[in-house]
Amino acid sequence: MKKTHAIIITILVSAASLAACFMWDKHEITVETIPPRFDTIITQRPYPRYSISAYDELFREYGDTIGWDWKWLAAIAFVESHFNPDAVNESGASGLMQLMPKTAVAMGIDSLHRTDPRASVKGASLLFKRLSTRFQNIPMPDRVCFVLASYNAGHGHILDAMRLAEKYGSDSHLWYGSVDKYLRLKNEPHYYNDTICHNGKFSGIETTLFVEKVQKKYDEYSHLEDIDKRIHHPDTTLVPLNESARHQLHLKAKETILRQQLLQEEEEKKKNLSSNNQ
Repeated sequence: MKKTHAIIITILVSAASLAACFMWDKHEITVETIPPRFDTIITQRPYPRYSISAYDELFREYGDTIGWDWKWLAAIAFVESHFNPDAVNESGASGLMQLMPKTAVAMGIDSLHRTDPRASVKGASLLFKRLSTRFQNIPMPDRVCFVLASYNAGHGHILDAMRLAEKYGSDSHLWYGSVDKYLRLKNEPHYYNDTICHNGKFSGIETTLFVEKVQKKYDEYSHLEDIDKRIHHPDTTLVPLNESARHQLHLKAKETILRQQLLQEEEEKKKNLSSNNQ
């Protein structure tokens, strides 16, 4: 009789475990709040690394290829297209990384693949590497600014601004307060008509703002990744949530924790029963 009873209990526990696993698979979220803007979501199927967008693996892959932090590529993509691979602007730039048609062709991307995310990120990384090589004599962190500015404006205008900075007694290897200043002055005849300017008139305000926006976004991504590494479980992703979404996540979390507790109780009962039968 005891043996029959034990078999029945084992079957019931197994069925409960299967049901719990099924429900866990459907509601696999636990939540800790990080005030004031982010929730931590830890799932049974872990996020292996901090996540920014749907294209993170491409950014990581090509960032590693060129030896730059992948978050620079992610920051450019956000500022350029808000991670929209179908984006096209009025100047003709297209794709996730907003490459101009001539630049895309130079990076080996034909017209049929300009909106393909992999092709766009690959092309942007090649351009980034090429520009980094051209400015390799500029020490970090200023080199990043020169590369970003050239990505946006073309390196010819940046070289003009460097020559102007040197002519007027400023540091041609310093971005803020020096080269960025003369890039903005390139829309004035006194400067763009100078014989040392080889690329004509240029309105540099948009480019200097682009550099600032990308740096700000990169800093934001780096800060969130640091939080993820320092404070939370390594299999964690941070996501911005509104109050309604946060409330729903916490309800699901409570349901999941309750199911976990019931499953643990069943396991303990099974162990106790096994001990009593021995």
